[in-house]
Amino acid sequence: GGAFFDSHPTYAGIVDQTIDGQAMVKVPKYYLKTGTVPSGTYAGGRYWMVSDQPVSGFSVHPVFMNAGAEIDQFWVGRYQGTNDGGAKLGSGAGVTPLVSIDFPTMQSRANNRNTGGVTGFGLWNIYQLSAIQTLALIEMGGADSQSLVGNGHAYGSSALATDNATVAQATWRGIVGLWGNVWQMVDGLQTGAGY
Repeated sequence: GGAFFDSHPTYAGIVDQTIDGQAMVKVPKYYLKTGTVPSGTYAGGRYWMVSDQPVSGFSVHPVFMNAGAEIDQFWVGRYQGTNDGGAKLGSGAGVTPLVSIDFPTMQSRANNRNTGGVTGFGLWNIYQLSAIQTLALIEMGGADSQSLVGNGHAYGSSALATDNATVAQATWRGIVGLWGNVWQMVDGLQTGAGY
């Protein structure tokens, strides 16, 4: 139940923070173990377990590795990417997310936040998305996030504001609009019929 996850160090460590004036969500380092259930009702099914400590049989999730060293956390935008001053990507409430923009331009806008001593901004990458999806899958107890959490704005024809109530149906641990509303670009992942 919710109380169990709220008290688990990994899930309790997923918190809102403001960085460079942007609404962000911190995801703390965790260790992962996957396998097949050996016996019982769920024999043959897959399982995923997380730990905030390096327990035997668990490996640090790849997102928490940088140049061969473990890192303690990563941050993602609380909201879908917005226009913040024309050349920078933002994460804020009450505005419409960016649409009709190409991938290199979106990457540039994310990287443009890295000025004046600010570092670490970029598009979220496939490892970050994977880490979030793994934690959400475990907490939700299933993969059908729309029926378990909410549809979000998955069936509309135009983008709604980042914190619109319909968009916010697709919220998990503070990340608003985790699915739906707009196409979401992920660094290090390319999909489509031609790939």
